[in-house]
Amino acid sequence: YPSIMVKYNVGPDTLLKEGEHCERENQAPGVGHRFCADRPAFFRRVLERFLKWRAEVKAAMKKYPEGSPQYRLLNERQRAIKVLANASYGYMGWAAARWYCKECAESVTAWGRELITKAVSIARSLGLQVYYGDTDSLFVANEPEKVSRLIDEITKGLEFDIKVDKVYGRVFFTKAKKRYAGLTADGKIDIVGFEAVRGDWSELAKETQANVAEIVLRTGDVRKAIDYVKAIINDLRSGKVNIEKLVIWKTLTKGLDEYEAEAPHVYAARMMEKLGFKVDVGSKIGYVIVKGEGPISRRARPYFIVKPTEVDYNYYIDKQVVPAALRILELFGVSERELKSGARQASLFDYLGKKGG
Repeated sequence: YPSIMVKYNVGPDTLLKEGEHCERENQAPGVGHRFCADRPAFFRRVLERFLKWRAEVKAAMKKYPEGSPQYRLLNERQRAIKVLANASYGYMGWAAARWYCKECAESVTAWGRELITKAVSIARSLGLQVYYGDTDSLFVANEPEKVSRLIDEITKGLEFDIKVDKVYGRVFFTKAKKRYAGLTADGKIDIVGFEAVRGDWSELAKETQANVAEIVLRTGDVRKAIDYVKAIINDLRSGKVNIEKLVIWKTLTKGLDEYEAEAPHVYAARMMEKLGFKVDVGSKIGYVIVKGEGPISRRARPYFIVKPTEVDYNYYIDKQVVPAALRILELFGVSERELKSGARQASLFDYLGKKGG
């Protein structure tokens, strides 16, 4: 989306109203909104700086070994720049934003749809099998010669710079956009859009999901992944899991007196305050759900005061581990009931065979 905003000079300050005209105009397909191309939009000027900055940081990363402190620092920096750049589209579409522009947001998505549709059409015309496409990426069969021609045609015909970002030996997608996991050609597990890379789940849930993805991708053995999850569930039922892995971390985004609904982390934060801890906007609150009556929010406790015998292990089975694992395993026909009790023989290869992949 940032590239689209730059290319078509999208912004509330370049949006042309009915009757207004410029010497050069860009008209969004389908929605008809027009943007003046005679002067750079505010968002374009900002985004060009972000994109240039990110390119410089990514170039600097190549000077250091992957995994080194310098590499990790620069990687976090380029990711932060990417978030800022991508947020510009969402900001324009947010009704409360100072630079809110409904027509701008509609136009960006319209150009995005057109771009991916044309890219898919070009890929298929070259005889490439297309597996998946979204706003800024296209997954096709790894046929180097055809892929090279695809890049050339998109770069010249659609005037968008694209490159091969990753090559996967094995990959699976969910029904949700931008949610997939793959095994790269160099043997690394790449997880996008799942809880494993988000912060609103316990460490155990994230670890379980990441390991399930790795087992399925490396071995193709769904049965092995099911057995792994069942072992985690058994460990929870027998209280063998370290409490630190059960902590859920959430950040306070406003003062405690400003929260109308009492979310679990807010309830735990209020308990911390009563215990003499200072909590404020930006504080990260770590809590664990304990046994008892009432809603989940009222059973959240600061993790450092919870004893193993107080933990509601059923909560972590039903609301953390099983849902996280099922995000992946349900793609292969695995059910919640099966994870908790039953048995099943299946492999990734069986699944791909049924799908004709």
